[in-house]
Amino acid sequence: MDWLRTDDWAPEELRSRGALPEELRRSWIPLLGAGALGSAVAEMLVRGGVRRLVVVDPDIDCTASNDVLHALERIPWDGPRLFFSASFGVGARRVLCFSATGTSFPVTAFWEQCGQWIREDYKELLRADLPREGVGCWHPVFPARADDVMLAAAITVKALVRSAKLRPTTRVETYSREGTDDDFQGVRQGAGTGVHAGP
Repeated sequence: MDWLRTDDWAPEELRSRGALPEELRRSWIPLLGAGALGSAVAEMLVRGGVRRLVVVDPDIDCTASNDVLHALERIPWDGPRLFFSASFGVGARRVLCFSATGTSFPVTAFWEQCGQWIREDYKELLRADLPREGVGCWHPVFPARADDVMLAAAITVKALVRSAKLRPTTRVETYSREGTDDDFQGVRQGAGTGVHAGP
């Protein structure tokens, strides 16, 4: 057996390149959906110092699913909580982040503020040349490159950090990748982005 030299690293040392804000690091964070975006976000949260992350992936499409959203709405939480929803469309070209503070998930506000974006992404999905029916962002052949998924995850984590700081009643943010797959030109924050009400 060949032995290798290793070093023990304290959590503070592992986060020396940067940690998420203390409030997020000490929070319990349930993450619903560990598909392409959810799994990348989970990794970034853990690398940022989150130690109490509960990943729930019931093998259903959580993105904008009425069943999941209405179930979240029916859960009565003790005191206000930050709810955060993130999704992307075909090619991970657009990221949609919705956040709200309250004692239950505000389904009506979600659809009022995000519905147009979700419908637009759905139309684009219908126009996409997919290898088979039923391919969602969780599927291995969903048309989004790994680097674009990681970019979407990084944007999602930054939007989550901002929402945790602002604690908006509701907030929607959209980000679009500029350029083509072979000619990346940056990310643009979209129209319709902003706080719709304050705490």
